[in-house]
Amino acid sequence: MHNQDGTKYRNLMDDLIDSLGESVDRALRAGVKWDNIIVDPGIGFGKTHDHNVELMARCHELHELGCPLLAGHSRKGF
Repeated sequence: MHNQDGTKYRNLMDDLIDSLGESVDRALRAGVKWDNIIVDPGIGFGKTHDHNVELMARCHELHELGCPLLAGHSRKGF
């Protein structure tokens, strides 16, 4: 799941994809099987309201990671 301290991004989706890609790589190096990896963009965590709305509109871009996507968006304030 993506999360960070603060809500500053150079480019929301690029930063998110880079961070999640690093997490996927770290999991693979640790021996987690590819079929067991799911990415979560962390809606509501380290993001502003506008970031969350943009993320929902552009979540299809996360498919470039090649992993299933989990969007835990229930009960969020945005």
